Amino acid sequence: MSNAKTAREDVLNIDGRKICLRSHHHRKARHMILRIDAKADCVLLTLPRSVSYTSGIKFAREKSDWFIRRLDSLPPLTPFADETLIPFQGEKLCIRYFPLAGAAPIFDQNILYVPGPEHKMADSVRGWLRHEAQQLMATLSAKKAEEIGRPPPPIRLNDPRSRWGSCSETGRINFSWRLIMAPKIVLEYVVAHEVAHLEELNHGKQFEKIVRSLTENVDEARDWLTEEGTGLLRYG
Repeated sequence: MSNAKTAREDVLNIDGRKICLRSHHHRKARHMILRIDAKADCVLLTLPRSVSYTSGIKFAREKSDWFIRRLDSLPPLTPFADETLIPFQGEKLCIRYFPLAGAAPIFDQNILYVPGPEHKMADSVRGWLRHEAQQLMATLSAKKAEEIGRPPPPIRLNDPRSRWGSCSETGRINFSWRLIMAPKIVLEYVVAHEVAHLEELNHGKQFEKIVRSLTENVDEARDWLTEEGTGLLRYG
């Protein structure tokens, strides 16, 4: 169970299957909301302050058919390990442990040679992917910001469970580093989407017009994120 005052963790036994349920209260919640945490293979439950954890657990049990179907539909978890194939900008990249590769991973012909202690491979691969994402997103963000007459925005990478990007009122843009594993048109769309928020902090008609002026394949990219995006959370 979590030590946080506003959150707790329970294990639900559903027909002999143990399911992790993480619950928390949120001051803005109006209804109970269930979501799937694809990175942790667990169920997330958001509760209004007026609803008890006991009531929340009862609600979750009543919806068990739904979240078990969702959990079962997730792709398998794929660690960053030797001889593992992972997506990289829409292509397949093979991770290969290579102790003598040098001080940092080397990418050559869709193979990532990873040096160092083997037990640190996952951290090395993750760090390399983040570095590649940072460089590409910073370049794309600056280019697209220039197209709408804006200076290069400050960007930051993180690893959210549900949002691929966000833009603050101050113009700072956050991206999920996992987008580097998505097809190029998807990454470019998310960058265009967030850069467009530098002009319009909403999703109205003018915002949509700006997004479509900054990138092509908008509808295809959105469909991909809806249908395939969760799979990116299953790597690493």
